[in-house]
Amino acid sequence: MKKVDESLSLFKSGNSCAQSILMPFGKEYFKNPEDSARLAAGFEAGIAFKGEVCGAVSGAVMAIGLKYGHSNPSEELSKEQLYKLTKEYLTTFESKCGSTVCNKLLNVDISTQEGIDHAISNNLFDKVCTNAIKTSAEILDGIFENNKEI
Repeated sequence: MKKVDESLSLFKSGNSCAQSILMPFGKEYFKNPEDSARLAAGFEAGIAFKGEVCGAVSGAVMAIGLKYGHSNPSEELSKEQLYKLTKEYLTTFESKCGSTVCNKLLNVDISTQEGIDHAISNNLFDKVCTNAIKTSAEILDGIFENNKEI
């Protein structure tokens, strides 16, 4: 299964936006596949339903960090590459979706119960979040494919 399809399938089966991105794109970096789900769990709906950075974006940034990140602060070249790829991801996501912020993507403040109720009654989590996950996974897939040599 392609990672884009796997991300969508995970979301449709009840995983959060962040989990749906990190689980397929980060699985090779975890001994236990459930660890990626645990790591991403708090990033749902703009970090614990605060409506901040979209969980699909957070999951992608974590995946980029796993693949291209540094573990030693003196690895300047690695830092530069990581930041370049992360900025590329963010710029592309924002140009395709209009924002990287959950509340702006949904056009409602989900940090309030009224906002959550509005999002649910208008099926926004399904419509908007499914598109954000698909877009995020496609961008991430392209970045990983185009940067195999790093």
